[in-house]
Amino acid sequence: MDKEFLIEKIKDFLKDHNEIIFAYVFGSSIEEQVFNDIDLGVYVNESDPKVKDAFYDIDLSLKLEKYLHLPVDVVLMNWANSIMIFRASKGILVKNNDDNLRVDFITKHWKLYWDIKDRIREYIKERE
Repeated sequence: MDKEFLIEKIKDFLKDHNEIIFAYVFGSSIEEQVFNDIDLGVYVNESDPKVKDAFYDIDLSLKLEKYLHLPVDVVLMNWANSIMIFRASKGILVKNNDDNLRVDFITKHWKLYWDIKDRIREYIKERE
C-alpha cells in the first residue's frame, strides 16, 4: 500500500473519532517502504466515555486493523512515558483538533526526554 494513500486512509478513519484530539503515525510504518504494521500515537479527551473503557486502545487497534488490513499498535499518549511520546511525536501528524494543547504537551515531554536521555544511555551502557 502506498504510504501517502495509507496516511490518507488513517486520517479518514480518525475523522469520526471525536475523542481523539491529536494523533501521529510513527515508527517503522513511516521509516520503511514496506509496511508490516502501523504505530499510532493518540492523545485523547480523558473525559470522553469511550476512553474510560479499559480496552479502548485495543478496540481502536482492532477497528483500524480491520479498516487498513494491517496490524496496528495504538499508544495512548496521555499515559505514555516521555520516551514514547518523543518517538511518536517525531512521526506524521494525522489529526490535530487542538494545536495549543498539542504543542504544550509535546514541548513538555520533549524537555523531559532531553533531560533524561543521557542518563538512559549511561544505564544502557552499564547493562551491556
